[in-house]
Amino acid sequence: MMEGLSPAYRINNSTDPANWGTVPTSINTTWNAVEIINTATGYRLPTEAEWEYACRASTTTAYNTGATISDNTGWYSSNSNNMTHEVGKKPANAWGLYDMHGNVREWCWDWFDSDYSSGAQTDPLGASSSVFGRVFRGSGWGDDGRFLRSAYRNYVAPWARFSHIGFRLVRN
Repeated sequence: MMEGLSPAYRINNSTDPANWGTVPTSINTTWNAVEIINTATGYRLPTEAEWEYACRASTTTAYNTGATISDNTGWYSSNSNNMTHEVGKKPANAWGLYDMHGNVREWCWDWFDSDYSSGAQTDPLGASSSVFGRVFRGSGWGDDGRFLRSAYRNYVAPWARFSHIGFRLVRN
């Protein structure tokens, strides 16, 4: 909004964050019913399909750097010193995106659905709700390297706050 872009989210029929109330710290049906405005020009969380597409950067291997993880691929339990690191200290993927493997888990728009299809699809959206939580991708500094794969996905409650969960934004 500060950049003159139209908001990407609507909560309780309002695109003005001043009308949304305080950020929840537990289950909140109003906030859980947030909607993406597809015609918006502003920033939003990526869908998990968008996140994986960006992470892979046209690769088909487990990691965008090949079949295995290494200390040069991302920050994870064997090299992170149990903390986050400044973005860009590891090489970018082929599309210039940093820290897609490790450092922090990244929130995605989608609600977690255990029936997620890994087959070819065009612009898939996840479930409209879930008892599990919202998807995160990427894994973080405390995770074992096997959890940093491009396809790895898990979930956490949307009101949860952890030092190893962050986000990356996309713009419509």
